[in-house]
Amino acid sequence: MSKSLKTIQTLSKICRILSKIVFICCIVGAVLCIIGLAGLGMGADNSVKLGGVTVYGLLQDVEGLDTKLICAISAQVLVFAIAEAIVAKFAEVYFKNELKAGTPFTFEGAKEMRRLGILAIALSLAAAIIAGIIVTPLGAEEYQISGDVAVGTGLVLLVLSVIFKYGAEVAQSAEQKKLADGDM
Repeated sequence: MSKSLKTIQTLSKICRILSKIVFICCIVGAVLCIIGLAGLGMGADNSVKLGGVTVYGLLQDVEGLDTKLICAISAQVLVFAIAEAIVAKFAEVYFKNELKAGTPFTFEGAKEMRRLGILAIALSLAAAIIAGIIVTPLGAEEYQISGDVAVGTGLVLLVLSVIFKYGAEVAQSAEQKKLADGDM
């Protein structure tokens, strides 16, 4: 194994672990948002206490922040957490399969990278649109969470997928040439 490929594999291992950590954090965040929304929906805004201080008590000093806005902000965080969890899971699967293949230059890997790029773009755009829709009826656009729209990241992943596909084509061509030369 070349030094460059060894470096790629090490980075893939690190990225697979980081993807798994991001996935888990997003799931935990989403569950906490759901619990918070359910609690606020049932009127439990003053019942959650940390050391004698209610969670709502910490937030009510922020001007203009009421229960509806807290729910809207929590719902936005939930949307972004779900979108990121999906992208992180697909990234983890890509890196797991890349490590199994031993190289990023496979047709299957290129296809997975393309799917990851498309998902990164589509899900981040969808999350940003949904987040906007959540706060607009409340007239509280200043509380809209600015989700990073991962168009740039998605485009880089799409370019990488083409590079990986080209690498797979070169490897396949070299293998066919080697086989043809061996037959003569």
